[in-house]
Amino acid sequence: MDGVRLTEHFLKKIRTRQAEISETLMSGGISSIEQYQNIMGQVSALGFMEQELTALLTRTENEDD
Repeated sequence: MDGVRLTEHFLKKIRTRQAEISETLMSGGISSIEQYQNIMGQVSALGFMEQELTALLTRTENEDD
């Protein structure tokens, strides 16, 4: 698997998890402040990873041009 495909694979996994978390939040699936804090930490980490991988993918695509 080359780097671009690997990056796209991870972006897909990140976005899937973000959608799952969003569904949990919207459905009222949080039962404690600790669970909420954990979920918000995941949201933050996933957002950071998505941003970094997207930037890497953009740089890679621009280098190929």
